[in-house]
Amino acid sequence: MASSSFTTAFTTQEGEYQPTGTGTNPRRSLHRYQSAALRRNTIRLPSRHSITKLNPDGVVEEEEEEEEEVEAPVTPRETINEENDRDWTPVQANFPLEEDEAYPFLDSITAMRAIKGYVHDENLIPTTTYSFLVSTSLGNMTNIVNALVLTLQVASYIAVSVSVLDFRNDDEYNPFKFPPNVTSSVRATQLLSLVYSILVQESIVNALYTFRNGFDEEELRRSFPECATHGLKARWYICLCFILTMGCYAQFLTFVMIMQSEDVLGVLLNYAAVNFIATIDDRFFYLGKRGWLGKQVERNVRLIGLADNPNPPPIWYRRLFHSLFMLVLFAGLIGMWGLVVSLQTTGAYLPNTIRVEFDDQVHPALGTFSGYYDIQHSGEGGMFRSAHAMYYERRSQQALFSYCPQIGAWTFQWGVSVNEFDPCNWHARSSATIEFDITTTATSKWFAKNPGGRTVPMPFIDIHGWSCTEDEKLCGLHGTCEQGACQCEEGFFGDECEFPRPCNTLEVDGRMGDFRGIDRKWSEQFELLRFGNETAIVYDRPVYITQTDSLRLSQPQQQGEFDMIFFTGRRWALAFSRAFQDPEFAEDLESYLARFHAHFSNFKAGFLSEPVGDIKSNPSPEGLVWYSSEPSKPSTGPGIQAAAPQQSQGVLLCTECNNNTNPCLYDGICLEGHSNTCNCSQGSAGGLCEVPPIGNGRCDTFFNTVGFDRDGGDCCRGTCISTAEAICGRDPSGFLDTGFFNCQSDDPIPSETVRGEPFAEAGRQFALSGTGSVMAAVMNDGELGLFDQVGAQWIQREMLGTCLVTAITMATGPFSSNPIFQPPAVIVVSCKGITSLRAYFCTDDGCSIHTLEGPPEAYSDLFGDSLGISTNGDVIAVSSRGAPYQGGFVEIFRAGRDSRGSVAWERNNETIIPEKYRYDEEDNFAVPVVFTLGLSNASFPMSAAGPINGSIDSTQAPSLGPDKEFILSTLPVPSTAPSSEPTEQPSASFEPSAFPSSEPSIEPSAFPTASPNQLILAMSLSGSGDTLALVLSDVSALQIVTVLVYQFNGTDWTTRGHPIEDTLCSDNHPRTDMIELSEDGSTLLYSTGDEVHVVDWNAEADEWARREADVLQSEVDLLRDPERNCSIDSVTLSPEGNIVALNIRVPSDENNIATFAWTNSTWERREEIMVRGSPEGPLALSQGGSELAVGLPLVAADLSGSIQTYEYPPLPCQSDEIYFRLTFTIKPEVTRWTLETASPDGEIFNFGGGPYYFPNFPGAKEASETHHDKATVIEDLCLPTVALDCGILMIYPTEFGGFSVISSDGGPPINVPPRDIPAALTYGNCTNQSLVQPYSNDL
Repeated sequence: MASSSFTTAFTTQEGEYQPTGTGTNPRRSLHRYQSAALRRNTIRLPSRHSITKLNPDGVVEEEEEEEEEVEAPVTPRETINEENDRDWTPVQANFPLEEDEAYPFLDSITAMRAIKGYVHDENLIPTTTYSFLVSTSLGNMTNIVNALVLTLQVASYIAVSVSVLDFRNDDEYNPFKFPPNVTSSVRATQLLSLVYSILVQESIVNALYTFRNGFDEEELRRSFPECATHGLKARWYICLCFILTMGCYAQFLTFVMIMQSEDVLGVLLNYAAVNFIATIDDRFFYLGKRGWLGKQVERNVRLIGLADNPNPPPIWYRRLFHSLFMLVLFAGLIGMWGLVVSLQTTGAYLPNTIRVEFDDQVHPALGTFSGYYDIQHSGEGGMFRSAHAMYYERRSQQALFSYCPQIGAWTFQWGVSVNEFDPCNWHARSSATIEFDITTTATSKWFAKNPGGRTVPMPFIDIHGWSCTEDEKLCGLHGTCEQGACQCEEGFFGDECEFPRPCNTLEVDGRMGDFRGIDRKWSEQFELLRFGNETAIVYDRPVYITQTDSLRLSQPQQQGEFDMIFFTGRRWALAFSRAFQDPEFAEDLESYLARFHAHFSNFKAGFLSEPVGDIKSNPSPEGLVWYSSEPSKPSTGPGIQAAAPQQSQGVLLCTECNNNTNPCLYDGICLEGHSNTCNCSQGSAGGLCEVPPIGNGRCDTFFNTVGFDRDGGDCCRGTCISTAEAICGRDPSGFLDTGFFNCQSDDPIPSETVRGEPFAEAGRQFALSGTGSVMAAVMNDGELGLFDQVGAQWIQREMLGTCLVTAITMATGPFSSNPIFQPPAVIVVSCKGITSLRAYFCTDDGCSIHTLEGPPEAYSDLFGDSLGISTNGDVIAVSSRGAPYQGGFVEIFRAGRDSRGSVAWERNNETIIPEKYRYDEEDNFAVPVVFTLGLSNASFPMSAAGPINGSIDSTQAPSLGPDKEFILSTLPVPSTAPSSEPTEQPSASFEPSAFPSSEPSIEPSAFPTASPNQLILAMSLSGSGDTLALVLSDVSALQIVTVLVYQFNGTDWTTRGHPIEDTLCSDNHPRTDMIELSEDGSTLLYSTGDEVHVVDWNAEADEWARREADVLQSEVDLLRDPERNCSIDSVTLSPEGNIVALNIRVPSDENNIATFAWTNSTWERREEIMVRGSPEGPLALSQGGSELAVGLPLVAADLSGSIQTYEYPPLPCQSDEIYFRLTFTIKPEVTRWTLETASPDGEIFNFGGGPYYFPNFPGAKEASETHHDKATVIEDLCLPTVALDCGILMIYPTEFGGFSVISSDGGPPINVPPRDIPAALTYGNCTNQSLVQPYSNDL
């Protein structure tokens, strides 16, 4: 339609003027105005207007003027066409556009629209970017922008479509997922939004206008000189079809998204979202007009905007066409809106039936109302008046779901009728909601009133729609759909007839226990209840009953007493027949069960099962946990009681065997086809042979498989629990330790954890016995615990009061516990700030304490840094770390007998002072550094502490360079006896050659001087007590360390082999657990913090040789954190020297424990998954690495600390050896044993042991504390494979347990009954061997 007003703007020096005016369009033709313009080179537009001016003060000034003409210069069309016939059109001739010339009037968008409206208002093609397809060639930059806009808009439509249209929706009544109903305000907003979307629809109208006008190639070529002539008509049709399609799809999405909205804001947002996508092309068209997309795009936009239809139809025609189109579109949308509203108000989008699963924790009655609920409409709704539906329980018709508008929530109540109820008088309610579909509330919180009337949140509720149809095969091909429910065929049951016939017989699982009542014994066997050929069903589950063989339950006069198992909606119930108080129960049981409701029926259950969560699971009560029921209360009504917290041991299983689906257990034979019962074997029992002889504390190799849970854990120390029937790891008598050599596990098995008190950091100091069955640990400051391991349990024997412990060590000898004996133990601790040790000697009678005084010259803050003890407890070694004011040294204590005949440890001035070494690069080993003091025959009082100047003569130490000055610090000698009289101070003389030798001469009255500044960082004593290893360093260079080994030859400690020099990872790394010797002292393990080394003593070469160090180190490097310095916190070595355990900081910034086993030629990891460690956590290994103890002082959140032990498969011997374990009980003073074996070539091997005293020292026979009556002894032997040709074992056992020999070759143990005379056990063919004959009983 032509416009009668226009606006133009221009700028002057005085301010901005905005002329506005209104004129009358004379409705002349375009040709007439073009001709007039050409004659006077201007366009005159009559208008009455006013001038509005803003003065500098911001005041608006208006001035009325007369009607005048606004002239716009034009250029004759002929002139333009002569210059460039393809670049200009007749319209452009009237309104020229030059790139370098500004026309403010024409550049004004408002003015251009005014002129265009005055001339005509109908475009030749739609003003959108998609018209670029017509106005220019395909290869033009403009069509690239067109392609970008097309891609963006189509992608946006696809994204929205995927979001709002669920193409997988199989709901034929609601394919677009419209909400079941909406509120009146939302419905009104939907209607208004749809009306508005029709009024602003432009794309469809413009496309239809252009289609109506038809294709005019001549006019298109005149208006758009750059358009390609080839395929112009096809592009014109494609352009219009695409615009029309996009408009229609936008209108469709608008309708769907508006109708999917459930609130007013959602309606508006959805409409705005689609409208934004629909106008993307218009937005880009506007950007092109403003010149933001380049000159080419701007030019095409101007051309499209100024290209008018030369032959428009009359105005009345256009108005009629537009009105008719809008009317048709409006009618269609309103019709679809009315259809959706009608379906919503009639409940077509709501489920006709819902399946509800109630939880019964808040109120026990709620669980009984689980089941089906059918819809019933209130009839109060209308088009603009929404109402919620109601759902009644199908089973009783006395419970329903409804909506309470006062609280704005769905409610549930029972005990109501269809016509009389108050929806706001509820027993359970949803959270506040306006949802019309109750199934959506299942994901929000529901509340219920408990029996006391208090509102409590419900932990669980499930509400979902359910229906079956004849087309949908929801009844599992085993039933028919009748009135929205499946009627199952005989032999099938369940909501969808998905379960085959239930098990005919149930029995209490003999592995678990039975149902124990206070006043009666409950049945252990149950059978399916049938009435004729029909199975009794309650709550869609079968009913089980006892004593049905001789009863016709439809005749009450013949009924006896019985127990019955039935479902109550949430739990299975076990009830006695006399617990049903309804008269109908005794009159007609079949009818009673058909109408049974667990809330409205009057009965009392004896036991209730755990809640059954999923209606698809637990079609029978097999495998459920059962609980006793609470006593009935008058306030709860006649229905079911609540489940009590007391768990019953009874668990039911189906005893109807089937070789495929329910086979007999433990190799039992199913008599399928006959009685369908099991014929049990292997000593098992029960209806399915389900009770095996496992979990009784005794390892049964037949059941030692994964399927039997490794004999219930009986075959592994870490999982075995002793019972009254057997003690873990013992023979039937309990006196022979048979061990756990049948334990089969690829991973370490954790035993029971020994835990400390909060903030105790237990696990920093502990010691493990060689057998792995005794442990001593510091549990808190001043508390020392002694524990014995029996199976997986650590049993506390003693908790001793002690000092603040610095170090701990322990020895127990080759003993194991039995029913009347506990292994003796010697526990030695050093105390902070004290120069004495405390030794605890613990036997069956308790623990005695012994104080071991250190040398008087020792300093309290240095003494006791490391401790070691021999296996037989007779040798104790203690180190003094050393400092700048005193060098490190080691003191030896040996066991003996005191004047009272008790055990005592004495210090006989047996002091080891290591020499100071330097590294000789030429000889490649460390040599002692000998100093020659430049003080010939000088003397000074030793009590005078202070510096003395001197020099170093380097003639005997050339690597030190020329003579050096030095200062010697002296310290006063502490007085042993206080006296007021002055005493003569001793003096010390220094000869030029004076220096401590490697075998120091010890005088009882003098303490030798240690090497200056030398430190002992760590120490280890071998189990034999005759080898000592030290890690030495200097105060000035802590990282440079020397490993020095001493051996005791009976009188003196001498160095063994050349010292080993190495470098620590850091000055702060030195730890007392960085070195360890094997039992015999022939293998040494030490760590530098980043590296681990294992060296063996080579007697022939008289030196220490590394054992495949590169292999072990490469394995460690794969595990440790490469970014962390000092990533190995602690190490340990098994007594035989073949297992290494490392506490490693891994890349995840945690500590893990890795163990490695030596297999004759290389090191191998023993576990795939490392166990957890702790910073500053020590380690310990038992014989053969069968037990690993890990200190965890810093793992627990409360810093209580703990010690965790793990069981590993024992590897005490190498592959060319056979392991033998000899276990027996002893008589004091007399028990001995010998074993002689011979190889085929006649080589003889001898082994022996006994008599057994602990601690073992000269004179122990007379010390009563070392006698251990009725003790169990374990001896581990590694016999060469070649020595198994024959052998004779002789032993003098006692009357308690006899003896047992166990071999690692897989054969059964050899058990010999108790004997009081020497017993000889011969194996192999020894006729050609010169073996010693059995000795007499004179021992």
